[in-house]
Amino acid sequence: MSACGVGCILRDGVATIARSWRDGLYRGLAAATFALPAACGASPDQLPTTIHLVDQVGSDRTTITDSPTPSAPARALWRFDVPDEAAAWQDGGGLDGLAVREGRLGGRSRQGTGFVHAEWPDDGLRTDRLYAVEIEIRVSQGTTLEVGFRSQGALDLDGVREDDAWALSTPLLSGDELRTYEILTEDARPSSAIHRVFVRPSDEAGAEFEIASVRLVFDREHLAETPSGVAWRGQANIYRETLVAKAPETVRFPLVIPDRSWLDLSLGTMTPTPTTFRVTAESDTDEIELFTHTITTPDRWEPVKVDLASIAGRQLTLALTVESAEPAAIGLWGAPVIRRRGPETDVPQGVIVVMADTLRPDHMGLYGHNRETTPALAARAAEGVRFDDALAQATWTKTSTPSILTSLYPLAHGVLDVPDRLPSAAVTLAEVYRAAGYATVSFSSVSFTGADTNLHQGFEELHEATSRTGAKRSKSAREYVDRLLEWLDRRDHAPFFAFLHVFDPHSPFEPRPPYDTWWADPEERTAHQDRMADVRLEIESRLLRGQVMPTRAQIEAAGVDVDQFMDHRQAWYDGSIRGMDAELGRLFEWLEARDLSDHVIVAVLSDHGEEFLEHGESWHGHTVYGEQTRIPLLLWGPGRIPSGRVVTQTVRSIDLMPTLLELSGLVVPGGVQGQSLLPLMRGPGTGTDADASQWVVRAAVAEEHTRDAAGVEDAHASVALVLDGWRLIHNEQREPDEPEFELYGHAADPMNQTDLATEHPEVVERLGIELDRWRRRTAAGRLPSDEESTGTLSSEELERLRGLGYLR
Repeated sequence: MSACGVGCILRDGVATIARSWRDGLYRGLAAATFALPAACGASPDQLPTTIHLVDQVGSDRTTITDSPTPSAPARALWRFDVPDEAAAWQDGGGLDGLAVREGRLGGRSRQGTGFVHAEWPDDGLRTDRLYAVEIEIRVSQGTTLEVGFRSQGALDLDGVREDDAWALSTPLLSGDELRTYEILTEDARPSSAIHRVFVRPSDEAGAEFEIASVRLVFDREHLAETPSGVAWRGQANIYRETLVAKAPETVRFPLVIPDRSWLDLSLGTMTPTPTTFRVTAESDTDEIELFTHTITTPDRWEPVKVDLASIAGRQLTLALTVESAEPAAIGLWGAPVIRRRGPETDVPQGVIVVMADTLRPDHMGLYGHNRETTPALAARAAEGVRFDDALAQATWTKTSTPSILTSLYPLAHGVLDVPDRLPSAAVTLAEVYRAAGYATVSFSSVSFTGADTNLHQGFEELHEATSRTGAKRSKSAREYVDRLLEWLDRRDHAPFFAFLHVFDPHSPFEPRPPYDTWWADPEERTAHQDRMADVRLEIESRLLRGQVMPTRAQIEAAGVDVDQFMDHRQAWYDGSIRGMDAELGRLFEWLEARDLSDHVIVAVLSDHGEEFLEHGESWHGHTVYGEQTRIPLLLWGPGRIPSGRVVTQTVRSIDLMPTLLELSGLVVPGGVQGQSLLPLMRGPGTGTDADASQWVVRAAVAEEHTRDAAGVEDAHASVALVLDGWRLIHNEQREPDEPEFELYGHAADPMNQTDLATEHPEVVERLGIELDRWRRRTAAGRLPSDEESTGTLSSEELERLRGLGYLR
């Protein structure tokens, strides 16, 4: 790689960067892009198409000046050597000998469930979000320290005691030493939602404890105490790679400004005090003011575009300044990127991946369903490629989505349970596109596809599920398509990658009007809701009871007609699919109206299916049968993807990432476990060199793992291998009456109703050998944990990764 780094040889540099990422090295592109474009000595036409300013913070050439003295009075702090503060804390039950002794609140946990609590008399005038809870405590024994919250309302200590999912927890280091624990939040809890605080010192009976202090640290305090720099910051739960600065700071970047470029960014503040953002260009001889904008509304992003045509080709310093009458007021420069309007190329300008949650292909008209649920998608499939036998690698969102975005099996990426996060050593699809100069955005409809899973890696902007507004928020396609169109409109011919996760097919199944009555009898709605209430009483699991996901036996035990119940449920499910299709149709119309159809690739798939009693149960994530693992997969891109082609070979969701990167002319990172679908898509007679003979037949595998924290009693683990027209299921952890192996004809029995294992033991044996080989190969590609991969990183690199939330 030349001294110009990835900025000067974008596409050739991706492979090198990807290898560094896979080896667990610094992932912020710093090693490549810290050799700033000013050092390249290139003409404007040779300069990079994209310069991420956040990637350049921390280099020797970038400076931050006029930093104010940190000052952040604590909003919520209790020290137990202060009598008034100590008196605020009360015994919640389950404790013995609670008292303040020598400035510490001490006692003994009687049952491992005891806790203390206090009311927080917040003035309610300052909107802010909780960043962390700091507790200075000594605990003699136990494994977990927990913190909970309640908003305004009656104090229900029994409800707190019975709550098995406290808001925050951290492992304890028991012993005689007083320790300070900083427990970071994950839900951006607003200060208005905190009226009472609960602390459970230990989860073991007989544990002795002493608490010296408790502090709630809010965002503004945290930022005021932290040096300015790069962070993952949100406004109204829309997050961006952000340069955080405090008035009157100026951040300076020495650059050569590319021709035909502009500064693309969003601005935000945390207080209503007027805050002014200035962008100037400084040289030895002059200073040019490029942009001035004042914000008075906190907690929202204001997108702006700063034209750089007047300084194109010049070597100068770009200066970003925050000004405010409030000392150290925080200004947020959201995803500041210099983008260049480049000429059209042979690669697509944009790539959009639509992941429709819980979407079964057999409920889509284009896959043969008797209801016309997907007319817009059917039109796209007629102009693109439809895959008739696509297999998801997992059957719930938390585990399946990382496989789609990394081309790794779950066993390799390690996201198997609710608390799991994608290791920072992973290379995501978004990261490769970002490195190649694409603007990147993600729309997440559930926390599983957001930063909680570390799936914001590589995205400049992420709309978390909590950012959705209005009624029927579970039906997210309408609002998110609106936002995506606004985002695309601001890209101004820049390349882009968008991940659009829509939730409409997921429960609760009742769609928004008018789709709620397209196939469901409106006069039956009240009766069906009554039936749901009766069935709910029979469901033992708290999670499944809340979603009204019964077994056949539970429906019958409620005295409800099974067919009547399921017919109305599936009519609603189909209506939700039809509503989603209409919103996606608006996206396709917009692309055509903007003459982008010939320059964009769109992929549509699901993360998993849904069981409608095919094996006696409802919901997903609990088996690897066909109704949960078979997913739709469509690719559309006029002029780039063949029209009207149907692929019948078995493919996998992990095959999407290498396919899109090959279509985009980008190098596929080493270590991916999928393969490009182009040989199957193009095939003989399509005017290309690739054909189906170049396709390597590989086993397709779906995984189901035990999940201790999933909210259900889940002691089951299975894996399904599809190969040579068979589906072998190995029930690794099973019920006593459940077979270890099941065998099904994959095409003839797509819902796996007839087990042929005893009739074909030779097939079970042969596929069992293949399954063992798959396990060994997949485990060999396991990502290193963050603890394993960060040992070689410098303190600056670690600070950056933690700031972006890639490490916690």
